[in-house]
Amino acid sequence: MVDLGCPQWVGIYGSYLLRADARSNQKIEKKKGRKRRMNRNRHLGQLAAAIGAALITLVLALGLLGFLTAEPVNAQGIARLEISPEAQTKYAQPGQTITYIITVSNTGAVSALLGVQLEVGTGWLWKYDILSSTHSHPGFEFWPGDVSTEVVYVTVPATATPGTAGTSAVSHWLVGYPESRVTSTMTTIVAGAPPPQARLEVNPVAQSKYAQPGQEITFSFRLTNTGEISAMLGVSWGHGQNWLWKEEEQNNQTSYQFASGNTITEILYVSVPPTATEGTQDNIWGSFYLLGYPESRVTATMTTIVGEPPATECGVIDIYVKYTPSTPAEGIRVHLANEAGQELTNGTTGADGHAVWYELEPGTYQVWPNVADGEISDPVSATLQVGCSYPATQWFEIRPLPMSVPPSGLVVTGPITGVIDTPYVFTATVTPPETTTPVTWTVQPSGGLPSGIWTTNGLTTSVQLQWSFVGTQSVVFTADNGYGVVVSATHIIDVRAEIIPINGSKIFLPLLCRGNCQQPTNPDPPVP
Repeated sequence: MVDLGCPQWVGIYGSYLLRADARSNQKIEKKKGRKRRMNRNRHLGQLAAAIGAALITLVLALGLLGFLTAEPVNAQGIARLEISPEAQTKYAQPGQTITYIITVSNTGAVSALLGVQLEVGTGWLWKYDILSSTHSHPGFEFWPGDVSTEVVYVTVPATATPGTAGTSAVSHWLVGYPESRVTSTMTTIVAGAPPPQARLEVNPVAQSKYAQPGQEITFSFRLTNTGEISAMLGVSWGHGQNWLWKEEEQNNQTSYQFASGNTITEILYVSVPPTATEGTQDNIWGSFYLLGYPESRVTATMTTIVGEPPATECGVIDIYVKYTPSTPAEGIRVHLANEAGQELTNGTTGADGHAVWYELEPGTYQVWPNVADGEISDPVSATLQVGCSYPATQWFEIRPLPMSVPPSGLVVTGPITGVIDTPYVFTATVTPPETTTPVTWTVQPSGGLPSGIWTTNGLTTSVQLQWSFVGTQSVVFTADNGYGVVVSATHIIDVRAEIIPINGSKIFLPLLCRGNCQQPTNPDPPVP
């Protein structure tokens, strides 16, 4: 029984274990299924969260990009100001006042009060003013499209150290729209000079000539270094139809080191091909520059036309004008008169380096271009002899006078009474203080004393004079700075005999009273 029981128990136990294991396996499978579903759901949730986060990040990034790249927009539109120039640099001497001009424009869609702020870094004196403005609204209401032109005056202290620099800045903005702020910076350098300039001039810059097939003609022009820089001269040539040409240089230069102030005459020989067709033309141009200074490049153009000049060009005068340092916007006004003095034009306007053509009968003519430089006109005139062959070319190079202030008055100081054979100093001063120098002085004393003439770089001059006889004498000062106004002033002095002490007082006595003098009934007041 014992042997039979154990297997039954074992069998029963084993059966129970198998059944238990089956149920356990079913439970485990169910749990695994739930776990897999939970994991799958969790993975789907994480994926959805990641996708959502990515979308949010993308939206934020796009929004930020739009914020950074878009114009600042508000409920009323875009607020935008523009200022020109954004930076300027000028040189000045100690004690000198210079001006900076800026322009502010409302290029946005917002109108608002215009705010202005000036900053001076070194504490130099400055003054701000509005030259002109298109805004006519109350206060500084600055409307879209409005423009304000303004000037900042900067005064360099008299004690400023040469080589130092001061920076001033002016800012503008539309009140309530800080994003509209714009700033212009002005730098003033003391007692310096602008960096040396590289300048070349070609005279003339354009020429035209007629030639027959197989003929060789010449073009000549002057190349001048008008800058402050000496450098190697670079030359490049170009031509249109490959006509034969050769260049010849007439100068005293060594190599191509082109010194400041020097002039080179260039001659270009152009050979027209024998097979050239009448009426055709070829352009040859020469380009010149100082090596290392590309801004110095200038170009001369020479045009050769095959054939005879048209009959209508008999007596045509080609007037070239050149203005230094720059041509005014209105151009150069050229006047022409015949030999009888009758003006033939009312002032034809041409541009810098531009030809003004006149068809004239043979004869002698007077021509003068007038160039306005502020309030100053610098006329240049010459007599032209016009023939009837090829067109004549006359070149005028005009160097206008600088901006100037003529004198308006003259003050002379000195004694009003004096003694014979005694030197006295008389001083003359020109007004106003802004008068342009140098000043040429003429002094004319009375009494047979010699006159004098000299020039000073200041507005004051002095002269020492003495007379050897009694009487009323005078000295006349005349001042002229060459800008159209001459001022003069006369000073009177009563020259008497030596001072004779009488009763403890010094009085002037006539010369004839010497040796037997009596006290006059109405003596002059004593000399202090």
